[in-house]
Amino acid sequence: MNRKFLLGCGCLVLILIGTIAAGIFFAAPRLYKKGTGWFNAQMADSGRRAAVEAAWKEPSLRPDASWFPPVVDGWTLGTSEDFTTLPELQLDRPGRRGKYRGEKQDVAVIVVPVSDLEVEGVMSRAVAALQTSHAGDSDRSNSGTSSANIRTTRSSSVVTTRTPRRMHAVFNGDDHTRMWWLKDWLFIFRTTGPEDPDAFAEKYLGAMSPGDLEKR
Repeated sequence: MNRKFLLGCGCLVLILIGTIAAGIFFAAPRLYKKGTGWFNAQMADSGRRAAVEAAWKEPSLRPDASWFPPVVDGWTLGTSEDFTTLPELQLDRPGRRGKYRGEKQDVAVIVVPVSDLEVEGVMSRAVAALQTSHAGDSDRSNSGTSSANIRTTRSSSVVTTRTPRRMHAVFNGDDHTRMWWLKDWLFIFRTTGPEDPDAFAEKYLGAMSPGDLEKR
């Protein structure tokens, strides 16, 4: 009886192993295709951003009206003005801020001088300040970004996704703050709504420099 039972269990194990092996065999090409597609998309994304960074040039020695194109793709500049500090982001240095109006939602652009040695600390303090201001919010955040170099942290209602010289903080799923450091300048893009300001950021930087990068 025990021998028959053991033989039966052995057969079931072999069938199970065979089923799993067959599933892996048939799923492997599809998984490989998905993995290759993801990798190619990441490479294309990285290459596009590198091209934007290489082409970008400072319009002037300090942020002024020339740093805020009147039109960026589907967004139109409303106002732009200088500031000395921005306590809501723990920015203790002067810069300039502009507000763009879009069909679906608006985007605020903040530009401040930040050296490569300061950028990590400035970004971290900005996210900490935002987290403090959202301290009473419920935890409903989610990040839809993926990258091989990403570090993701989650606390309270904020999700932050960080890559070298870039950070994305999301509060409650629709309050976005994106930071992009470029050639000793930190660009901060803020918006509330379903659309991530990442696409706007590339269009904006492209619109500031000669060429057709803004059309990519």
